[in-house]
Amino acid sequence: MRIYFEASSLFKAYWPDPGSENVEWIMEEILSPQNVGITSSWSLVEITRGFCKRRNLGELSQKEADDAIEFFLNDTRIMTESKKFVITNITEEIISRSIDHIREFNLYAADATHLATAITTTSHILLVDDRHFQRFKQFPAIQLLQITLPPNAFQNQLQQFLHRTGST
Repeated sequence: MRIYFEASSLFKAYWPDPGSENVEWIMEEILSPQNVGITSSWSLVEITRGFCKRRNLGELSQKEADDAIEFFLNDTRIMTESKKFVITNITEEIISRSIDHIREFNLYAADATHLATAITTTSHILLVDDRHFQRFKQFPAIQLLQITLPPNAFQNQLQQFLHRTGST
């Protein structure tokens, strides 16, 4: 099973927000070499920007932002080394698919890039917390799962999907 983390959903593992509990549950209880988490290298940029934005808003000091960024980058490195997580580079194929998604669905570039990466990596689930994805029920070949669902509903939906696909 491959579970793709769109940047906004992955950020919730490192910044408390609605849905953080669900992301932490996946990272602690679900991810394994058999149920691998995937994200784009672009997420590293977006999440770094997220911490800098929090600094700019006065929610974090410079040191706190720097520490959070270092923790995030180190944590993703550790998860990658443990084979629980994969960070996928942006390829020409992903760029081409992103352009197609922008033209077809009128997505922002980053959202189109995440969707293209999820599809290119044959991810089964795309975890989202971006309102732009909410207008779609499902994209071809991938199940969207809203990270901000109440924990019980979220866990039930994910477990049902894992059971249907034989990934439990």
